[in-house]
Amino acid sequence: MNNKGIGKTIQPIFSPAISVLNRINYTRKFTLLWLMSLVAIAVVTYSLFDSLERVIQPSQRELQGLVLIEPVSRAVQLIQLHRGLSTALLGGNQMMKDRRAAQEREAAEAFKTMEGKLPPSLASSKDFLNIKSSWETLREEGLRWTADENFAAHTRLIEQIQSFEEFIADDYALILDAEIDTYYLIDTNVNKLPDVLEHLGQLRAYSTGILARKQITERQKIKLYNLIAGLDSALDELLINIEKTSRYSPAVRKSLMSAYDGIADSARQITGLVESDILTGHFATPPDVFLDMATAEINNGYTQMYVSLLPTTIALIEARIARAEELLLVTVSIALLLFL
Repeated sequence: MNNKGIGKTIQPIFSPAISVLNRINYTRKFTLLWLMSLVAIAVVTYSLFDSLERVIQPSQRELQGLVLIEPVSRAVQLIQLHRGLSTALLGGNQMMKDRRAAQEREAAEAFKTMEGKLPPSLASSKDFLNIKSSWETLREEGLRWTADENFAAHTRLIEQIQSFEEFIADDYALILDAEIDTYYLIDTNVNKLPDVLEHLGQLRAYSTGILARKQITERQKIKLYNLIAGLDSALDELLINIEKTSRYSPAVRKSLMSAYDGIADSARQITGLVESDILTGHFATPPDVFLDMATAEINNGYTQMYVSLLPTTIALIEARIARAEELLLVTVSIALLLFL
C-alpha cells in the first residue's frame, strides 16, 4: 500500500481532532497541545515516581528494622554468657558467684536497652511480654534449679528472643528484600550467624559445667558430639550464604570472607579444646580459663556482626536508596526540560 493509501486509511481516525483544531485559533491550539503534553509527561513521571517509591520506601523500612537487630543480638550475647556462668556455678565452682551476679546486672541492662529501642507495638506484643516473664523467672529462680534445668531454661529463653528477632525481620520486611545480595546478607545477620553463635554459646556453657565437676557421663559426651555436629552444620550454612552474597556483590567479598574466617577459626579453637581435653576425660583446663577463652572467641563472632556484616548490609541498602533517588531526580529533571 502506497503513502496515499495509508493516508486515506488513517484520515478518518484523526478527522475529529482535525475538525476541532480547524475551529479554534492558534493560541487555543497551542494551549490545547500544552495541556496534552503536560498530561502525558505527568502520567509518565508519576508512573516512574511510583515505581521508584516502591523501592525507596521498603528499603527505608528495612533500615529501621536493621537498627533493632544489634540491641537484640547484644541482649542474646550477654544472656548466653549468663548461662555459661550459671552452669559453672551450679556445677560446683563457687568462684563464679560474684562474676555471675555482675553478668546478670549487665544482661538486665542490655535487656532494658533492647526493650527501650523497640517500637511500642513490638514492646507490648504477647511474644515480648512472654520473653520478659521468662527472663524474670530465670533471674529469680534459676539458682534453685539443677544445672541441666538452668541450662535448658536459658536455652529456651534465647530461642524465644531469636524467634522474636525473626518476627522483627518479618515485620520490617527484611526477609522480603528484592535484591539477592542483600537478601542473603540479611539472612546471615538474622538467622545463620546467630545460629552459629548460639551453638558456640551452648558448647561453652555445657563444657564449662563439665569442667567444673571434672567428670563426664556418656550422655554428656553424646550431647557434646551433637553440639559440635550442629555447629559444623551451622557453619556450612553460614559459608553458603556469605559465598552467595559475595557472588552477587563482589565489592564486599573480601570483608565478608574475612568475617567468616574469623568466626570459623573461633569455632575451631573451642571445639578443638573440647575434643582434646573434655571428651578425652583429661580435664586439664580450669573451667574459668575455658570460659574466658570461649567467651573471647564468641565475642569475636559478635564483633564481626556489629563491625562488618550489619554495616555492610546497611551500606548496600543505603546505596540502593541513593541510586533510586538519583534516578528519580534525573528523570523528573529531564521530563521538566522536555516539557519546557
